[in-house]
Amino acid sequence: MDEVGYFNEDPIMRGTEDWDLCMRIAKKVDKIYGSPNRDVYYRIHEGGIHFQHVRMLKGKVAIYAQYDSDPSINRFKRLRQYRYVYRELMNYLWEEKRIKELKEAFKGFAKKDRFGLATFKQRILFNLIPMPAFMFLSQKLIYRIGYRLEWITYKLVLK
Repeated sequence: MDEVGYFNEDPIMRGTEDWDLCMRIAKKVDKIYGSPNRDVYYRIHEGGIHFQHVRMLKGKVAIYAQYDSDPSINRFKRLRQYRYVYRELMNYLWEEKRIKELKEAFKGFAKKDRFGLATFKQRILFNLIPMPAFMFLSQKLIYRIGYRLEWITYKLVLK
């Protein structure tokens, strides 16, 4: 813990500080082992942070951004995580009618995933069609095609 530090108390990390700590630990060690024991109990309640999806996904984006220039993390795997997190973030922002934040999130995503096939299609549609149509096409068509193409690419490239 002295080497990697403790929980990052930055407000953007609230709800994801454990994920951040795990990432820092994983970068320092060669192997991580799990335990079949139930050593921790997680209290779930209506007002819990785990139900604040937008906050948690923004935290994950911030965590991943810390590793953007890290050559030890495979670029394809990092992009895969970004795609998943941003897609989920945009879906929750849409659900909560937070359109301005959704547009900002998409612009941030498009910068991270400049050459993604699905993202390329979304960039074309983003300024051409109304937001409801953009989200419908993204959720029902573009993401589905993108997931399948990503799966094939990762199987061929990353084996």
